[in-house]
Amino acid sequence: MSLKSIWQLIIKYLAIKKVQQVLAIIIVCVTVTLFTLFFIHHSSYVTALRQTKLSTLLVVFGLYVLLLMCLMVVYQCILLLCNKPLSWHENGLLTIYTLLVNFFGPLQSGPGFRAIYLKNKHRVRIRDYAGATFIYYGFYILFSLLFLLVTNRPWWQTVLALLVVGGIGLWGLRYWNHKHKLDVSGNESRFRLTVKSCALLALSTLAQVAITAVIYAVELRSIHPSINFGQAMTYSGAANFALFVSLTPGAIGFRETFLIFAEHLDHINTATILSANVIDRSVYIVFLALLFLLAIGINLKKRLHVKTS
Repeated sequence: MSLKSIWQLIIKYLAIKKVQQVLAIIIVCVTVTLFTLFFIHHSSYVTALRQTKLSTLLVVFGLYVLLLMCLMVVYQCILLLCNKPLSWHENGLLTIYTLLVNFFGPLQSGPGFRAIYLKNKHRVRIRDYAGATFIYYGFYILFSLLFLLVTNRPWWQTVLALLVVGGIGLWGLRYWNHKHKLDVSGNESRFRLTVKSCALLALSTLAQVAITAVIYAVELRSIHPSINFGQAMTYSGAANFALFVSLTPGAIGFRETFLIFAEHLDHINTATILSANVIDRSVYIVFLALLFLLAIGINLKKRLHVKTS
């Protein structure tokens, strides 16, 4: 059976109302189970929450709320490139579920979930959404590299690295836009690559990377007050690259490995790195759990009801 046949079969079954209802129940049960198992096997996170100052936890939690709103803007900008923006209500719910899938799924499964949802609900071409997502990842890599190098390397090395990465990204962008201008039927793609849409996506991605750096700075300084924001920027830049090798929930183990390898850049010792990550994941798990309850409370199943014609 070909990949296309498998895809058509999946869409056919998703169109059945009973299948959708059963799938919604399964998703809820699986998510609750994963949260429970996570806390059972990582009891140190509960301990970390008890030992950390309440003011620190509240600040980090508030920053994660701000990051959520920033991600809503990022995802809306991605859809603007596809010429198919969503209502902010639907976008918010979809962003919440994307964060859940990203954490528990391997290799940041959220974009795949979004692509399937948008394909079935709004007829967004998967290749258009993939192209827009690659542009977002390009900006994400560029700004993460900037944060990683800007405070600890000579300016010319930082500029050279950014030019190389930016040049490769620009070439790939031009190639993608030319190759996928028409769809398989010869119809013009809805993909709209404009200066305005790219600028909005770049600014929102920069805001995402900056907010993440502030979150890490608060966590690090709660453990070691002498750590400055420049070190936190380098730390954040290194941590962001773990996104692309997330084989475990929340890139557990992988992010820590990236950060330990980057010790010679940010000069943050291993003990501080591990302690800060425990605080970060503890707050983030609680944050995700509350988002999940919020989504259930406003009838996520009804709002994200996938339809196919």
